Amino acid sequence: MRKTLSIIIIANFLTFAAIGCRHVNSNNPKVIFAATITNAATATDDFSIALKAANDGVEKLQTQEPVYYATIHPYLVNLAKLNDKAIATIRAAMAGDTAADWKGALVAVVNAASQIDPTVFGFKNSSTQATVKILFASFSTAVSTISASFGGR
Repeated sequence: MRKTLSIIIIANFLTFAAIGCRHVNSNNPKVIFAATITNAATATDDFSIALKAANDGVEKLQTQEPVYYATIHPYLVNLAKLNDKAIATIRAAMAGDTAADWKGALVAVVNAASQIDPTVFGFKNSSTQATVKILFASFSTAVSTISASFGGR
């Protein structure tokens, strides 16, 4: 478990370093769109990494906290599906599909992620909550970054 937590902590720090948006100094709508859509693609990629780290950690807690796992795992699966949909919508928009509602797809991810706080639960083991807070640190950062950049909550 210590090795798993070490890996997750390292992944969290790497994700913190990766999350962020590039700013563009231009009035050209095509340049602004290209930068914005690239930022959206980066945000969904970062969120995928955070989701994977959180899911891997939750999997490790399955035997220790089965009720928590049964509650949180479907939540993470749903978020992964919504994020995959956002990725596909962003790719369609990048390919020229003007009907692709990529901002709406990002807002759907943020809204679904904000429905519950995955770090608050009636854990059987008192140390589990601290572990879960570490597991979901980059997850929370990614959700906040997407929300601040593209809306939602």
